[in-house]
Amino acid sequence: MGEVIRRSEVPSSRRAWVHGRGPVILCVAGVALAACGGPATPEIEPAEPSSQGVVAPECREVDPLEAELPEGTEPTGTTGEPVEDASMPDGQNDGATTTAPEALSLGPEIQTWAEQEAPDSFAGVWVDQELGGYAVAFAEDVDRYAAEVREHFHPGLAVAEAEHSYAELRAIQERIGQEQMGADDEPGAIRSSGAQVMINRATVGIFDPDDERLAELSNAYGATAICFEIQEAPSPPNEGIETLAKAPDWRDGLAEELGQFGVFEVAYDRETAEAAWRDNIPDDLEARDDELPADPGVYGDLDQIDFDRQAVVVWSSGESGSCPEWLADIDHADGTITVERERAGGMCTDDYNPYRMVLAVDHDRLPPADVLPSAQLDGVPDGEVRIYPAAEG
Repeated sequence: MGEVIRRSEVPSSRRAWVHGRGPVILCVAGVALAACGGPATPEIEPAEPSSQGVVAPECREVDPLEAELPEGTEPTGTTGEPVEDASMPDGQNDGATTTAPEALSLGPEIQTWAEQEAPDSFAGVWVDQELGGYAVAFAEDVDRYAAEVREHFHPGLAVAEAEHSYAELRAIQERIGQEQMGADDEPGAIRSSGAQVMINRATVGIFDPDDERLAELSNAYGATAICFEIQEAPSPPNEGIETLAKAPDWRDGLAEELGQFGVFEVAYDRETAEAAWRDNIPDDLEARDDELPADPGVYGDLDQIDFDRQAVVVWSSGESGSCPEWLADIDHADGTITVERERAGGMCTDDYNPYRMVLAVDHDRLPPADVLPSAQLDGVPDGEVRIYPAAEG
């Protein structure tokens, strides 16, 4: 998948693999995921009246749950490193060291036990890198379940108190999926729903919402139970960058010649620019006047270019089949050209569909012609900068 849903900005030292059928249980508009089905979850009541009028935060603003270790105990550890026997369950001690349970087996075992023994209280289990071991959260009878889970698995399990159980978050997630999700690009459209146990929230991926829409969803599902992953509306190219045309595929020979993710070519004079146009723009390309140059078409022509202050850029790269893209910004500094791409669509398929664009770009966004061949390209995984045409550069 692409990279449209943003992960909550939990401090890097606390980010960890989360048990709960994967890092995040996620349902995506237009995409079928196993986590969206499964056994029926208990129905929940509408949001508490006390939360009415309160707007849920963005997920990146939510603090993670704070888990605590019992005084005088060592954490479970996160690998198979040897630990002292005193830190193992049941007081096993044969005078030697033994090995902590493997990180990827202890977590699922804790979750299975908790979902059976504390289904209305269990709120998730994760690796807390800062503490150096596993943490588990409960929403009710925390002291009781903390004692039981430590006795059953490990005395060094960290425990956090949560406001919502995992079952409650999953129920909210499924309600959002059933009642709200759609695959359109209208402002306020819900594109995904998930459950993040480390912040104890059901996540709502929403496209370009206004304040009224955020308040509506907060009132419907609970301002303390959900958080928003807001996807801003894509922007047109910045001032000083004009899209003249976009066409599918790279021109003949270019992909085989360079084999890069993206190629940035510049024509500084009109004669070279005319050659670039002939080489890259098919005669049957449809005329378009869209504000966002996402689709193939002709958006302008060479006659609108002032070559005293502008040059022509031919940009060849690739895009997701479900999220067409364009160059939104170009700048240069210290021998590096930086490109920024914008895309339409929500959750993007992880495929590479080649395309090319012809743009008019102000000189102050580009290095001089004599410096260009040595410039580096930033903003794509692997790119090349050339004087047009690259195959002869």
